[in-house]
Amino acid sequence: MTQQTSISFKVISSPQLADIAVKGDTFTHSELNHNRSIIQFDPVIKSGVVRFEITNFRGVYGVGVSEESLIYKGNEEPDARGKGKFVYQHWSGAIHHTEDSWIEDNSSYGSGHHIAMELNMDVIPRTLTFFYDSILQKNYVVNIPPAMRFWVYLYNEGTSFQITKFERLSNPSASQQQLDQQKKYEYGKLWVSDKVRDFSTGNEGRIPRRRTKHIDSEQLEEKQQQPKKKLTEKEKKELEKEQKKREEEEQKIREKEE
Repeated sequence: MTQQTSISFKVISSPQLADIAVKGDTFTHSELNHNRSIIQFDPVIKSGVVRFEITNFRGVYGVGVSEESLIYKGNEEPDARGKGKFVYQHWSGAIHHTEDSWIEDNSSYGSGHHIAMELNMDVIPRTLTFFYDSILQKNYVVNIPPAMRFWVYLYNEGTSFQITKFERLSNPSASQQQLDQQKKYEYGKLWVSDKVRDFSTGNEGRIPRRRTKHIDSEQLEEKQQQPKKKLTEKEKKELEKEQKKREEEEQKIREKEE
């Protein structure tokens, strides 16, 4: 029988909390704006099996884990400080790690439901699994780095969640037999799926199946550090316009699903 031991946790103090009201274990985004807020939690997980679970009261934009060195500042998206150092599960259920690849088929979030992540740091390779209302999700991640931190991403006005579990388990919730029936993706590699969603419209499309292209972490870091083309003011305005339109469309899709 699995034994659970509660973990005492604290929120990392950062500008990300400027728009978040904290009351006990409940976190609520300001009604005055839709600034991005990634709420990171200590302790850093380095050993054992640890489960982090929240109740999505309304509009959680995503959950994830990041490497110990990755600390977010104010109004930043999960990939603002470099791709390849986190795993992010979007509210649609799609998981994201490097580049612009999204792996679908995990459940999308609904209000009042439970979202959980579980790190198993004692198994080789280390794993990250996802659960929705205690149901193991199809896609999970292996070769997790040795020190990781949980986080929750709020974005829209008045959205909120409550932490319901932050605990060590004597055994993982999913057996190896169960994991063998799911699909694994490797941390530090580029994930490619045959299923792609256009997040600007909510429509899904099929592309020819491709093998996953493997890129190690050093190659990723080198690629990320390459100088980027400087945008003109006109290009910046166009990008901002497209981003705003995409965010508005995502919100409409989300409200429809809820």
